Amino acid sequence: MEGKVMILPPVGYVAPTEIHVDGFDPFTCHVTADGFSLSVPLLENLELNGPSQKYWDVLLVPDALLNPTVVLQGLKRTNFDHGL
Repeated sequence: MEGKVMILPPVGYVAPTEIHVDGFDPFTCHVTADGFSLSVPLLENLELNGPSQKYWDVLLVPDALLNPTVVLQGLKRTNFDHGL
């Protein structure tokens, strides 16, 4: 049989529900490996249902977190009391 063969994950493999992304911490001015995560179910939903631009914009997230152009602080937005 010629053609492509799909490789299956190992027995017992559990797919991740989050993808962790390193980012720049503006408080310490260092790269941090915690605090930034992307929801895999949300990404799968964007892939299936769109908008497709938001799905492809996810490729920009690591660069935006590691090399932010600007960091805004003190915006006093509802439900973002502990965020920048």
